[in-house]
Amino acid sequence: MGKARLKSEYVNRKASLPCWTLCGVFALILGFLPALSGSITQVFRPIFILICLVFTGRYYRLHSEKWQIVLLAYWFITLMLNPLTASAIRSYIALLLFGFFFVFAASRVWTAKEIRLIINTVAFATLFFSIVLIFSNDGIINKGDGVHISFFSFVCNRNSAAFGCVPGVLCAELGLLYGKGEKARRLIYLITTIIGLYVIFGLACRSAFVSVAVGAVLIMWQTTIDKGDYRKRFTSRAAIIAIFMIAFVSAYFLAQGTSSERLFDMDDDSGRSTLWDKAWELIDEKPILGGGFDYWSENSGEELGTHNTLLTIMVQSGYVGGILFLIFMVAALLDLLKARNLIPLAFLGELAMHSYTESGMDYYAYIPLIISFIIGRYLTYNTKKFKSVFML
Repeated sequence: MGKARLKSEYVNRKASLPCWTLCGVFALILGFLPALSGSITQVFRPIFILICLVFTGRYYRLHSEKWQIVLLAYWFITLMLNPLTASAIRSYIALLLFGFFFVFAASRVWTAKEIRLIINTVAFATLFFSIVLIFSNDGIINKGDGVHISFFSFVCNRNSAAFGCVPGVLCAELGLLYGKGEKARRLIYLITTIIGLYVIFGLACRSAFVSVAVGAVLIMWQTTIDKGDYRKRFTSRAAIIAIFMIAFVSAYFLAQGTSSERLFDMDDDSGRSTLWDKAWELIDEKPILGGGFDYWSENSGEELGTHNTLLTIMVQSGYVGGILFLIFMVAALLDLLKARNLIPLAFLGELAMHSYTESGMDYYAYIPLIISFIIGRYLTYNTKKFKSVFML
C-alpha cells in the first residue's frame, strides 16, 4: 500500500470481525490473564492469527515486521541446532505465536472506529481488573514485597499485574483528552486513569511505574503540539510540567513507609545484577549461536529468568539473536517515528522498560507494541491528528 492515503470510506467503515476478535483477546488478556494458568492462556495466542488467516482484509506493506519474521526464522534454527526437548519446543512455539500475533495485527489496516473500539476495550478491561485487584487485596498498598498478589481466589504475579494495567491507563488518558461526547464515558475514562495509576503505584513495580509516567507525559505533551496557538501551547506545557512535578512529589511522600517506597530506591535492583552476571557467563560460553531455549534453566542454577529480555535472547541464541532483536527494535522505532506523533511512542515506552527488567517477550511486551503500531500506522497513512479517531 506504500504511502498512499486510504479512501475515506474505508477509514470510516464499521468494525470488522478481526477487530472484534482482537478486542475479545485484549479483554481476556488484560481483564483476566494474570490470574489464569499457562495452559489456559496458551489458547489465546493463536486465536487472532487464525482469524486473520481466514478473514481477509487490507494490509500495509511490511516494514519492521520483516525483521520479526527474520528473528522467528533464526530462532527456528536455534531450536534445530540444540536438543529438541519438550520445554524448548514450547518456548519456541510461544515466541512464534507472539511474533505472528504482532505481524498480523501491526500490518493490518485498522480504521478509526476500530481503533476507538480497541482503545475502549483495553481501558475498560483494565478498569475491571484494577477494581478486582483492589478488593481482592484490601487496597494493595502496604502488602509487603511479596512476588504474588490475589485476584479473586487466584494468585498472579505482581509485576505482570502492574504491566497489564499500563496500556489501559494510557488508553483511558487518550479517551479523556481526545474523546468527545457523553460525560458518563469521559467520567469512566477519568476513573480508569485514577484507579489504574493507584494500582500500578500500589504494586510497586518500578518498570511499570516509569512506563506509565513517561507515557502519560508524552500523551499530554502531544495535546500541546496539536494546539495551533503558541500562547496556548506554552501555557499547556507549563501546566504539564507543574502537574508532573506535583504528582512526583506527592507519590514520593505517599510511598514512604509502604512497599511502594521501592519505586524511588534506585539502589535496589531486587537481585537482578546477580542474574545478569550469570547470564553473561552463559553467553560467554556459547557467544555466537547461543545454547538453545533450555540453556538457562539447565545451567544457571537459578529458578528465576534473567530479568532482561536481551540477555535472555543472547543466552538462547547468541550474539546473532541479540543483534537481530536490536535491529527489530530499532526498525520498529523508525517505523513509529514516521507518524510524527508522540502517542505511539507513549505505548512503546512500556516495551522498552519491560525488555530491560523482564525475562522475555510476552503479552505485556507485545500488547503495547501492537497498540503502538495500530495507532502509528493510522497516523502515518491517514492523518497526523489523533483526534480523528474520536471524531469519525
